[in-house]
Amino acid sequence: MGYNKEKRRAASSGAPREEKRMSVLGQLKPERVFYYFEHFSSVPHGSGNTAAVSALAVAFAKEHGLDVTVDAVGNVLIKKPASRGYEKAPGVILQAHLDMVCAKAADDPRDMKKEPVRLMTDGEWVWADGTSLGADDLIGVALAAAVLEDDSLPHPAIEAVFTVDEETSMVGANAFDVSTLSGRWMLNLDSEGDDGAFTVGCSGGARANCRLPVERTPLAADETGFSLMLGGLQGGHSSAVDSERGNAHLLTVRALFEILPDCPLRLVSITGGTVDNAIPDRTVTEVAVPTAKKADFLTRLAAYEKIYRDELAVSDPGVTLTATEAAVGDPMTAESTERTLAALYTMPAGMQHMSTDFKGLLQTSLSMGVIRTEPAAVTFRYAVRATLATQKTTLLHQMETVLGRFGGTMTVSGLYPGWPYRRQSALRDTLTAAYRELKGGEPHIFATHGGLECGLLIDRLPDLDCVSLGPRAEGIHSTGERLNVASVGRVYALIRAFLVKCKCE
Repeated sequence: MGYNKEKRRAASSGAPREEKRMSVLGQLKPERVFYYFEHFSSVPHGSGNTAAVSALAVAFAKEHGLDVTVDAVGNVLIKKPASRGYEKAPGVILQAHLDMVCAKAADDPRDMKKEPVRLMTDGEWVWADGTSLGADDLIGVALAAAVLEDDSLPHPAIEAVFTVDEETSMVGANAFDVSTLSGRWMLNLDSEGDDGAFTVGCSGGARANCRLPVERTPLAADETGFSLMLGGLQGGHSSAVDSERGNAHLLTVRALFEILPDCPLRLVSITGGTVDNAIPDRTVTEVAVPTAKKADFLTRLAAYEKIYRDELAVSDPGVTLTATEAAVGDPMTAESTERTLAALYTMPAGMQHMSTDFKGLLQTSLSMGVIRTEPAAVTFRYAVRATLATQKTTLLHQMETVLGRFGGTMTVSGLYPGWPYRRQSALRDTLTAAYRELKGGEPHIFATHGGLECGLLIDRLPDLDCVSLGPRAEGIHSTGERLNVASVGRVYALIRAFLVKCKCE
């Protein structure tokens, strides 16, 4: 449905309204950006659970007399007409997503489907207590909201597009009706670089859903159950596989598979990860070990903990691998155990190809994010990323081929296109000119291995000119996620300067 108030809010000075301020971020600048970040963070908004935050965005638009529509999946489109003198300027789309990756500490009892994040700050950084923050990408929504409410800011026609479920399936961008857009310049506010980092291309991707059937027999009298925990890893965004961060699932599998020839253990279960597109920071595994071999088993595990601490001394110095005796259920047969571990050990993983256009840019990769054990199967899911569709297709075929050799099956979902680099860009030129005037230097122009919604929108609007930018954030998709306060101010200033500069002379 659409809404349009007859009278706009009187705010020609752009001064903030008198509102009851939440206490956590109230002293941070830019005040209105952090006000809206806190406001939209006040409700749970994990992927697949965005109805409440979509409703807040609609209420914001109605309150400010802006035209707003919300579609069947929860995408929100807010339109603000051009300021006087900007009627002929190219319309600008401000695009961000409403959902977040919900990661939390292992001992945190909260249900993130029902409880919002607990914001914290020291004045320099913002983070969430015990969970991911969700700055990816509510800070983009907050930046757009602060721009939209400010009637003192000269600007071209603005269309704010807030999509849902970007982090899991990009269903929002897929479902969005691009015919409702009149603008052809788009600032995607879903990057983590800072005001001088302009993203101009991204990878496409897919989800690979894998299944390995298993058989079980009862625990033998001469077997002892163990519960293993591999943890202490950083985790983070799956596009960061080139950082050599440890993947808890793969490290667990490596140790067990390489121990197996000398210690005929049997797998009971292996569990870890919360979302496909995050590097898992811990994995819990249950195994049955011949009682006569349990001392050797523990010695070998301790050796692998030392190996991993040596190999991951820079990226994951806190890695741990522990085992305790535990009551376990029926183990898999020896054949199912060997086949499952061999398949997981052999599947492609991590970095596959580097870009030849942008030095140092990872072009093709995959990361196992989630693994679960059912009574009759082990299931696991990958986030696959590739700039070139041909390399993505080849990688998926390789995975399916390897899995098939071990009796497994794979289905592919969530396919989305990449965003190819546009060598001629009037939007990029205008944004660069605004940056030069603010900073007196040149921005850093690059592409990212992460997935952005730009590719999906450009696929249906080939003349859409895009740049992605955003404030500095670290540890996204993990409990270590944090947002740099000063960087938010720099990006906000650049967006404002860019909008002013869009005026046609």
